[in-house]
Amino acid sequence: MTFCPTFTITNRMTAAITRIERARGFLEAAQLSDDWVGPDRIHR
Repeated sequence: MTFCPTFTITNRMTAAITRIERARGFLEAAQLSDDWVGPDRIHR
């Protein structure tokens, strides 16, 4: 007997995943910006 879960992907689930992916992209872009500026950045 093989385990075969059944579930439905709802609009609510899709919206939540989309929000997570947008946040992840934002954070990755922010990190990339810091890495790109790197040591040339002026520290105050």
